[in-house]
Amino acid sequence: MITLDAFFYIMVALFAIIGALRGFKKELLVTAAGVMGVFTVEIVVPMVIDDLSATQLFWTSLGVMGAFALLAYQTPSFRRFVEIGLFERKVSHGMVFGGLVGAFNGYLYLSTIFHYMAQANYPVAQITPPDLATQAGQAAAQILSCAVPVHLQGTYIYVGIVVAFICIIGAFV
Repeated sequence: MITLDAFFYIMVALFAIIGALRGFKKELLVTAAGVMGVFTVEIVVPMVIDDLSATQLFWTSLGVMGAFALLAYQTPSFRRFVEIGLFERKVSHGMVFGGLVGAFNGYLYLSTIFHYMAQANYPVAQITPPDLATQAGQAAAQILSCAVPVHLQGTYIYVGIVVAFICIIGAFV
C-alpha cells in the first residue's frame, strides 16, 4: 500500500519527466488546459448542473480534468502543428523549462483531483482517507491545503485564465 502523499510526489515527478521530454511550449498548452479545467469545474459546471453532491462533483471534476488533460496532451501531435515547426524544442532550455512546467502540471491536475476527492470523503473504495494522527496523513493534509482549487477561488480564477493565455500567446508569437 502507498500513501497519498508518496503517490502524489511520484506522479509529479513523472509529469516532470514527461514535461522535459515534450518541451516547454507543449507543456504550456497543458497548463492552460488545466487552468481552464479548474475554471470549468468551479464556474461552469455549477451554472449548468444544479445541486451536485460532493461525490457527483468529484466524478465530474475527474471527467473534466481528464478530458482537458487528454486533449492538451494530444493536441501537439496534430500533423499540421508539427509541419510548421510550432512545437520544435531547443534541447538546452526546452527540457529544463519543460520539466519545471511539467511538474507544475502534475501539481495542478493531481491536487485538483485530490481536492475534490477529499471533499467527497474519498468515494473510491481502494483509497482510504488519510489518518491525521500519522505523519503521512499530515503530509496529505498539507498537499490538500495547497491544492489549486483552494487558491483559484473568486476573482483569482479569472486572473489565472488570463495569465495562462498570455503565456501561451507569448510563447507562440
